[in-house]
Amino acid sequence: MPERLKLGKPITPLVVMQRFGEDLACVDTATRTKCIARTPNGTCPDGYESLYASAGLKGHNGLDLMASEKQPVYAATDGTVYELVSEKERGIGVEIVSKEYYVLDGVAKPYCVKTRYWHLHSYTVEPGQKI
Repeated sequence: MPERLKLGKPITPLVVMQRFGEDLACVDTATRTKCIARTPNGTCPDGYESLYASAGLKGHNGLDLMASEKQPVYAATDGTVYELVSEKERGIGVEIVSKEYYVLDGVAKPYCVKTRYWHLHSYTVEPGQKI
């Protein structure tokens, strides 16, 4: 049996912050260092623009889930730790590639699922580790 990500209990309660394809984030145009949510009428306030459009994307290409600070997180699939990252903008991140292959949208080519976990406080895994 593969070793599990040693970060504690699963996220509870589960809160979806932004769904796949949504464009709810605005970035300040002057420094590009602050992100805020769109206003209730769905626009970015003065001095801000769509984070995704500024990056050439139509919307968010993932699913954001919220957890309390230092709340433990488990991997969504069994797989292998592919990359450990630390970035100023997103903090500490772990990328895991699934060991199973999936057929997506009826396409015969099998795909692995890649999950990324960002804004972590810490991690206890190493690249190449089986999860």
